[in-house]
Amino acid sequence: MNESAATKLERLLAMTARLTTALTMDVAALEQGRPREFKLIEPEFQRLASLYEREAVGFTRREMESLPEERRTVYVASVKQLSNLLKQQQRLLTRVRRVSEGMIRAVADELARRESAARPYTPAPVGGRSPGAMLCNQIA
Repeated sequence: MNESAATKLERLLAMTARLTTALTMDVAALEQGRPREFKLIEPEFQRLASLYEREAVGFTRREMESLPEERRTVYVASVKQLSNLLKQQQRLLTRVRRVSEGMIRAVADELARRESAARPYTPAPVGGRSPGAMLCNQIA
């Protein structure tokens, strides 16, 4: 076993564990409706994610093959867990984004409906369409 490969692997395992912990907390925050509690948006975790990416790219196949089977299995399992958490976070973020966009659209439509109901005999807006979404963004 190559000593530098073992050192790199231990470093990668430690970083994977920290990123997994942060991602687990982020997924829990999303599931509980508290996106302000994200950990991965903190500068410390941003640097850790960048460092992890560089280290993982620099970990060659030859180094991986020089390690004992049990260490490789541990590393592969930790990377799979991290990957699954990233996928879960992406699905939750997509859902939150769609719900947020739907709410904004509903508010904009309601504003447009109220505006047209308040002045039924006024001419149509110059653009041909009510600026409901723009009004909603200016209000928020």
